[in-house]
Amino acid sequence: INNMIGVLDDVSGTTSRQLLSGAILQNAPSLSNYNDSIGNATDVDMGQRGHSLNASGYGSWPYILAVDLPSSIILEYGSDSVEVSYGNTDAQTSISLLNNSPADSTHLYLTITDPALNMDPTTADIWAFNLAAPSSHGSLFFANNGTQILGNAAITLAELGDMGCVDNCRLSNSTASAISYIGTHSSGGLTGNGGEANGLRSVIMTETSANSGVFESWALNGTSQLVTRDEVAGDTSVIFTYGGNSADMVITYNNASIEMDAGSGAFIAGDVATITVTDPDANKYPGVAETLSIGDPMSVIPTIKMGSPGTLSVGLNGTNTNLNAGDANANSGVTVGANTGTPGYTLQVNNTTDNSERLRITHSAEIACSITP
Repeated sequence: INNMIGVLDDVSGTTSRQLLSGAILQNAPSLSNYNDSIGNATDVDMGQRGHSLNASGYGSWPYILAVDLPSSIILEYGSDSVEVSYGNTDAQTSISLLNNSPADSTHLYLTITDPALNMDPTTADIWAFNLAAPSSHGSLFFANNGTQILGNAAITLAELGDMGCVDNCRLSNSTASAISYIGTHSSGGLTGNGGEANGLRSVIMTETSANSGVFESWALNGTSQLVTRDEVAGDTSVIFTYGGNSADMVITYNNASIEMDAGSGAFIAGDVATITVTDPDANKYPGVAETLSIGDPMSVIPTIKMGSPGTLSVGLNGTNTNLNAGDANANSGVTVGANTGTPGYTLQVNNTTDNSERLRITHSAEIACSITP
């Protein structure tokens, strides 16, 4: 001990002590240093017992390393007191979904509340859940400091017991096939980009703010870790569970409507009209205001046809059989590039199945070509 304190801790960069602020606390407050003395100076007086930061950078922040807490303890200072409860937090957990009736390709806004996951009161905690193994070791990963991405080990069953976890600390869903898992996961030799790699169904839940105990699956830009699959079957039910609580979701497709308001009287050239489209299925990011874009192949665009416009689509009359959904490039369909002189591309076309007669052209590869002088 004397060697560690007298030699190793006085050398910058040594690691004889664990850097607790790096493992758990991200923004641990510094001890007050009223006289601005340097670490280990004879007149140092940080905190109440002369603690200081030494050359190693670890210092002697007075952490309580181990204490046998009863289920309830009262902390008093002067005439003030605070009661602290210790134990399982199942009774304080909750789970909810912002959108309980989504269509396909919709981002799910999942929220869980659990004080037990609020490990670091100084910053927003991040946890990664493997929904493929909610009842066993390998289901929960502490992801602060990027540790989940770097490959830290899962919280063990013994550690879950030490945390007081019973039904909490485990997130699961009943129907995996209805959802795409967007999160990345790398741990214990299981590595992959995408939350479904190597049998993992990974979702990252981020605390809304420091010390809130509320965790969300989505980012500020509206994108979520959980997205309903493209063309998922209607009436598919999914139940998310956490801490003995559940949140139900049913895939639901709705009819759409369109209204035009040109004011009173006849609508004539030069008048301004307001078009209102009501379409719950187009609400792909429920937490943000969205814009229907004609360039989005996943959106059905309300269309008003004037005259007889020419389009690339097979159209309603089916005159060009080379432009049916799934057709590959054909000379009488769509060709991008050429085989002589310029690069050519293999592609596939898909009608977007709405009245706009848009065509989605997906390039797959550049094909070989010959260059003429």
